[in-house]
Amino acid sequence: MMNTVRLREIAKPYGLRIARIRSCASLYKSRAAYRLSTDQGAWVLKPFQARRGIGGSAIRQIRRVETCIRRITEQGYPHLSKWRTTDSGRYWVIAKGRPYYVAEWVEGRPLAPTPSDFAALGKALAGLHSLETGSGTGARLDSTYRQIRGFQATDRLFRGYVARIRAKRASERQWFDAHGRATAALSRRAWEMLKAPAVRQLLSEEKPRFIHGDVTIPNVIVAQDGVKLIDWDFARCGSASYELAKTMANTADFDLVRLGALLRGYEEIRPLKPAERQLVAALFRMPREIWQAARNAALGKRNPIFPIVKRTWTKRLAAVKWMDEWAGQDNGGS
Repeated sequence: MMNTVRLREIAKPYGLRIARIRSCASLYKSRAAYRLSTDQGAWVLKPFQARRGIGGSAIRQIRRVETCIRRITEQGYPHLSKWRTTDSGRYWVIAKGRPYYVAEWVEGRPLAPTPSDFAALGKALAGLHSLETGSGTGARLDSTYRQIRGFQATDRLFRGYVARIRAKRASERQWFDAHGRATAALSRRAWEMLKAPAVRQLLSEEKPRFIHGDVTIPNVIVAQDGVKLIDWDFARCGSASYELAKTMANTADFDLVRLGALLRGYEEIRPLKPAERQLVAALFRMPREIWQAARNAALGKRNPIFPIVKRTWTKRLAAVKWMDEWAGQDNGGS
C-alpha cells in the first residue's frame, strides 16, 4: 500500500486537511483508490487510469479528460461525481510521473435491478449525451464508424479462435461447438442492419457526444439526490449510440424489463429517430463478451467471462430479439 505520507503530499494541493485515509478496492484491484476523511468532508483520491490502444501518454489523456470534465461541470450536469480543483485551478496532479485526481466521495447504494433505477440511469445517460461538446475535446466525427471497424476485425478473428479451441480440445470446446454458428449469426445480422441506407446516412452525419466510457454497475451510485456516475477516467467525446448499447449490455443482464426501463428513461430526455434505434440495436447484438471468451480460450488465458457467457446465452438471444422489435426490425435470425 502507498504510504500515507506520500498520499498526503499528493492531496496537499487540493487544500484538504486529512484526518484518515482508507484504501478502496475495485473489481480488478485491491487498492484502486483512497477514501480521504477531511475537514471538508469525504473525498476519493485516485490514480488516473489511462486507456490502452488510443495513443498518447497518461498526461495527454488526462488533459483531454480534464477538458471534458470542465465542460460537463460548467453545464451543470447533475450526475457527475464532481472533481476537486487544486490551488492552481487544475483537476489533477503528478506524482512520480503518474496523474492523480480528487473527486467527491458519493454516498449511496448500488444500482438495484428495478425499473425505477434503470429508468433513472437511462435519463442520466441521455442527459450526458445531450450536452454541448464544443472544441478542444479531441472529438472525432467518425467515432461510431471506428468502433464498427474494430468489431469487424474482431469478428474475423473469432473464426480462428473457434478453430483453435477445437484443435486444442479446450474445456470451452463443447459450448462453442454448440453455439459458435449462432454467435456468428448475431454479428452477421448486425452487419446487414448497419448497411441500411438510413443508418449509413446517420453514421455519415454523426456528431460526437460526451460519453462516460465505462458505465458499469460498480460505477453507478444511487444517492439521495439521484443517480451519480463515478470513475470518469475514460470520459471523452465519442459514440453516444455505442455507449447506450454497451451500457445496456453491461448493466441490465439481458433482462427485458430493465432494458425497457433504461430505454424509456433515455428517450424521455433524448428521443431516438428510427435510424438511431436501428443503430443501437445493431451495436447491442455484437457478441463482445463471447468474442473475448473465445480469445481467452484460444490463447489459454484465464477466462472469468466465460461462465457469464454461458449463463446469459438464452437471455441474450431473447434480448436481441426484443431489441430488434424495439427498433422496428424484422428479426432475421439470431
